[in-house]
Amino acid sequence: MRRGRTSPKDAGAAVALARVARAAAGDEGDDVRGRADAVERAHAAATTLRTYESAIASAARAQRNRDVAKRKTRPRDRACNQPKPRQGWTRAALRERNARTCAACERIAAKADLFRAVRVKTASGETRVVVGDDARGVNGRSAYVCKTRACAARAAKGKAMQRALRCNVDQGVYDALAREARALEEAMGVDTSDYVFLRPEGTSARWKAPGEWIPPDA
Repeated sequence: MRRGRTSPKDAGAAVALARVARAAAGDEGDDVRGRADAVERAHAAATTLRTYESAIASAARAQRNRDVAKRKTRPRDRACNQPKPRQGWTRAALRERNARTCAACERIAAKADLFRAVRVKTASGETRVVVGDDARGVNGRSAYVCKTRACAARAAKGKAMQRALRCNVDQGVYDALAREARALEEAMGVDTSDYVFLRPEGTSARWKAPGEWIPPDA
């Protein structure tokens, strides 16, 4: 209760006493009836004021709660739970083809269509990276690169293997990838060394289609 204000219980008791006094005064108690009427009017004014203040306070609380309330997002509406295009791959196809992502161009492809580099530890405890035949049957953190000269050069230029394997990668590893890519392309009669890569916006899992390698004269 605020200091200087009469509680509703006290005000109600005063009105009840005023009514009893008015009834006891009869027709000749004009002064008593006047005082009783004044008490009732004061009680009615106080009741109206309290009702008004309560309504204002309730509206202010509701408005404040609306202003400070955070917008609630259902888990199913969050971006991380939305279906991912995955460059046109389905989950079943990813499992069936054992798909991996190229460290250079971020294209999703079957594991068999990519070069593999593996981070291994030697008997002396040193970390090194093996590729080609040395990586077959070896377990460890792996990184993959498309079997093209363009991707091998992009991986070397951007240190993509270093980021994917989280270790230092010798230039000899990139040179080995370039040699294998050149041998494959020469056998097929193609050369992608001068191709330009067009990368879509956003993360690779959100791409509807992978990036494109465009010939320089296109």
